Amino acid sequence: MLEPEDLPRKFRRNDTDRSSRSPRPLPPLMQAGTQARTRSGRSSGRDRPNFWQSLFGRGKAAQRTDRGQVETTLQPLSRPSERYPDGLNLFQPQRLRSSSAPTQLPPTQLGPRRSTRGLPPPNGSTLPFKRRPDSTRPRPADRTPTRLERSPQAQTVLQSNTVLQSSTSLQQETRRRERRPVDPQARRDRPAAPAKPIRPLSPGAKAVAYVTRMVVLSVGIGVLAGTLLSIWDPATRASTSTQTAAKPSPSPAPTIAPSPQLAVGQELTPLKAAVQALIVQAVAQSPQTSPSAFFLDLDTNAYVDVNGSASVPAASTIKVPILVAFFQDVDAGKVRLDEVLTMRKELIGTGSGDMQWQAPGTQFTALDTIKNMIIVSDNTATNMVIARLGGIAVLNQRFKSWGLSTTAMNNMLPDLEGTNLTSAKDMTFLMTRVSQGELLSARSRDRMLGIMQKTVNDSLLPRGLGEGATIAHKTGDIGTLVGDVGLVDMPNGKRYAAAVLSKRAFNDDRATELIRQISRTVYQSLSRPVAPKAAPRADSEAPRNPDGSVVNPASTAMTPLDLRAEQ
Repeated sequence: MLEPEDLPRKFRRNDTDRSSRSPRPLPPLMQAGTQARTRSGRSSGRDRPNFWQSLFGRGKAAQRTDRGQVETTLQPLSRPSERYPDGLNLFQPQRLRSSSAPTQLPPTQLGPRRSTRGLPPPNGSTLPFKRRPDSTRPRPADRTPTRLERSPQAQTVLQSNTVLQSSTSLQQETRRRERRPVDPQARRDRPAAPAKPIRPLSPGAKAVAYVTRMVVLSVGIGVLAGTLLSIWDPATRASTSTQTAAKPSPSPAPTIAPSPQLAVGQELTPLKAAVQALIVQAVAQSPQTSPSAFFLDLDTNAYVDVNGSASVPAASTIKVPILVAFFQDVDAGKVRLDEVLTMRKELIGTGSGDMQWQAPGTQFTALDTIKNMIIVSDNTATNMVIARLGGIAVLNQRFKSWGLSTTAMNNMLPDLEGTNLTSAKDMTFLMTRVSQGELLSARSRDRMLGIMQKTVNDSLLPRGLGEGATIAHKTGDIGTLVGDVGLVDMPNGKRYAAAVLSKRAFNDDRATELIRQISRTVYQSLSRPVAPKAAPRADSEAPRNPDGSVVNPASTAMTPLDLRAEQ
């Protein structure tokens, strides 16, 4: 046992005159321990207020919280020289909580090592820690512990810790029992709550309930009886069998309607010979010139065909079927004339037109776009319309459905290589169907022809027309091909469709002059009045009697008696 003489002089004290001493300032180590520290609901014992004063008799007694939920941590000092003046080596207990029933425990002997719980274990060991099975160190019971005398203040702290620990164990056990699941069997064994007494119904309520039950029962019986009668009714069974027998067989799969063909009448042979003479003369001057032409009189279906089915580059004449497809979508409500189309960078086409000089993102109405496509042959406007209608593949499918066997698109404009193809016969057939109102409504047809009448380039078919004639047309020129497609209205009331496409040497103007000559020749031929046929003479064709008189047709009619005689 440590004697007061064994302690350093400055730590010696006299318990008899402790109350008369004035409190001295605490060392820095003790002052740091008095600072409160609360983290996650835990605090250190040395952080409690007046802890050091209560322990060494320099202040008031240790304060206790009302709730009693205090967690005291007493850390032993690392060096013997730093032990407390009374020689007590403090320990670190676990979380301690207050209890309503404090218990008093005898003083506990503390060994040389620190305890982890603050209380002696139940097996009587002097030190409350576990021993490892493979440890060769002697057990704490075999050691001779050094008994330390505790001051009254230290004994008070230990007793308060013991009380708090006991109350904590009791509260934990109570909460554990409260969280324990309830046994279903115990619930079933509980006495059932007494049932509420059933109040008897009044006579009026009994009558209402009886009437309600009878109504429900009668309705159910009526429904069941009606169902049975409808099942076993002979008339119903007969009608059902008749309907089953008369059920039509499934119709065969619909067949695809053939593409419409151009209805033509008699070919104008003299006019065709005149056109061929012009072509021979032009080819003699420029061997690379190879024209194809097709004309159709819409009043008589008379036509002129000079290599009209040949597939040639379409150039800008491909914009005519694109325009027809646009107005078809207008009629179907898929496109509005006032809707806004945005010019994207990938749709800008060089060549003809001024829209290519606008900044990407510029917006135009759909009507302005198609006007630029036809009137000034703007390639950028054409590409914007193609994109709005669904693309090249969609347009090619529609061209086929119209009966255009040669017309097809392969590239956006400008198509300087001539990959987009058509023929003079296809273009004439398309303009004929538009004029007859087969592809467009009357309003869209008139608007389309009105736009085509404003085409700026009038150097081809319009140069061969006479005074008073009007034409709705579209030209095409890619250097190696020049052509024009249109619908001509003559002053005499006639209308004919015309298409002339001519291959040529690059930018050879002789092909342009040839188209003008062909247009003039056809216009002059169709504008001549047709001489009426002479009526046949009656005396030369009517049958005559042996005496030379004209036989009366009424007298030669056979009577029913004559018919029976012949039979």
